Amino acid sequence: MEASPSDLIRAYAGSFVEDDYDVVNEEYFAELRATRDIVSDPSGWLDTYSRVQDSFSVRWPEGLDLQTYRVDDGGALRKSKEPIRKLLSAWEERDVHYDEFTLCGSATAGSLMALAMIRGLGIRTVVFESPAYYATLDQARLLDMRCVRIPTYVADGFRFDFARTWLASDPLALWITHPRVSLGLDQDPARCRELLGSLAPHDFLVVDEATEQRFPSLLRHVAHHDQVIRIRNLFKPMGLNGPRLCVIMHSRTMRNAAEFAAATFGGPLDCFSLELAAQSAADIESFRGFLSIANAQTTEARREAQRLLRGSGATLSELVNGYIGCAILDLQHRPGTREDNRRSFLEYCRSVRMPVILGSQMSFAFDPRYEHVRVNYFTRRENLKTGLLLIRDFLS
Repeated sequence: MEASPSDLIRAYAGSFVEDDYDVVNEEYFAELRATRDIVSDPSGWLDTYSRVQDSFSVRWPEGLDLQTYRVDDGGALRKSKEPIRKLLSAWEERDVHYDEFTLCGSATAGSLMALAMIRGLGIRTVVFESPAYYATLDQARLLDMRCVRIPTYVADGFRFDFARTWLASDPLALWITHPRVSLGLDQDPARCRELLGSLAPHDFLVVDEATEQRFPSLLRHVAHHDQVIRIRNLFKPMGLNGPRLCVIMHSRTMRNAAEFAAATFGGPLDCFSLELAAQSAADIESFRGFLSIANAQTTEARREAQRLLRGSGATLSELVNGYIGCAILDLQHRPGTREDNRRSFLEYCRSVRMPVILGSQMSFAFDPRYEHVRVNYFTRRENLKTGLLLIRDFLS
């Protein structure tokens, strides 16, 4: 028997705890963040370093026009988009057409635009793999879309199980991340092909690739499809958060919908980021090299971090791509309830002046045995080392 989206939402309601970032921050970390009186911030994004910035150089052209409003509409950006088109063609190992991608200012704007595009096609249900970006969940809800979250767990290697037959035949979008957010795991191309093949003709698969460091793209042979939308940030996977430029890849038939979404939902671009993207894209081998440098830095940091936690009762997600992973704290041998242990950990973190982001704030499914702590592997080495040793001390 087919279930409605509401039935599935109710069925999985107990699997998730709603985002409590604001509540936790206010009670435990607001003063620390306000005064910056912090010993370590392994989850954060302020004290970061990327090796790519040491190799990155920018030469601003004389007479750069600061007056013109930039939005990817029609052929307005054809000159700037051409080197980006060639970069994407190399990244995808096929000739990407000008009308197969649309530019916007950030991955967050990109997810909002993608939601607007599919909503315009009559899709009201979005099925999310977990963990997920909470910003995207909030955007979907604000657009009055039904959000179904499918839980995944440590014990199953965070395997994502979904069958189209679970839901009634109303159109839906299946939303996944690559690399998987807060885990750093690659999507399996064969599994993605299986998921795509299971969808009805009116469904969509959306792949948020905001932190993709693979070149060529791991999903290049799967995701070139009329029912696929992909969101990819050019600079975020390098650890460069100053320039703001995101690519939404879609079929040529979706170009008009993407243009409308760009004009309506925050698609304007700043000229500096657009110029930097065009310059960077023009040197494809250097761009490929920057992604490789970033991946080497983050995977090396993860290996060093795992050595620090060995034998501690905590492990790390097996990050191979991107820069956001998590520490997985095994709480089963600690006295008290799961909630008591969570509260105890937060009080400890406040006492040692280490703000953290927990699993509920990354849309992890509730797990009675484990707590998840966000780890940013672009965090400066000493900062990250201190934070992990503090986590080890808590578990000892």
